[in-house]
Amino acid sequence: VDLERIASLAAERSKATEENQHALDQWVKTLQLSTQHSDEPRVSFYQGITSVTRTIMETLYANEKMIYTIAPAKNFFGEMGDKFKSDYVTQRNQRGIKIKSLWESPVDAKVIKTYYSNVADIRILPASMKNAFETTAFIYDDKVLYISTKKQAYALLVTSKEQNRFMRAVFEGLWSASKQHP
Repeated sequence: VDLERIASLAAERSKATEENQHALDQWVKTLQLSTQHSDEPRVSFYQGITSVTRTIMETLYANEKMIYTIAPAKNFFGEMGDKFKSDYVTQRNQRGIKIKSLWESPVDAKVIKTYYSNVADIRILPASMKNAFETTAFIYDDKVLYISTKKQAYALLVTSKEQNRFMRAVFEGLWSASKQHP
């Protein structure tokens, strides 16, 4: 019996349990806040890969059935791998949620056909924005979700009609300066 290996596994399990507890605590807080009906803005911070992925999956419940996205070429979705991306996009499509997206760079035509055909309008940001940012933004309902890289592993959710209107205006300005995905 390798005691060092057992101790290492126990430490890993303990850390995973702590991360799950932290994620659960954050979701309880978010649920408590979401049941309060108020026009006051709310800001929620999520840290750790588990919390970020759960927060992203929460966008699948967008009431307006439309998500506006601004995404760098290297982003959390790509870093999480094909399974996460595929699961999210498949569920989003099944729920009838459309997207209007601004991407830093084009992706393979097969990916567009498989995941985005008939549910997405995609444009490529101007060259001046290449490598200028690392955070992905989802703009939907009365929310703006900022998603870091996997390395940073955090998400910031702002629930505010004012912030949402501001980011939609920024989005539309960028949209008008961007080119259709090839």
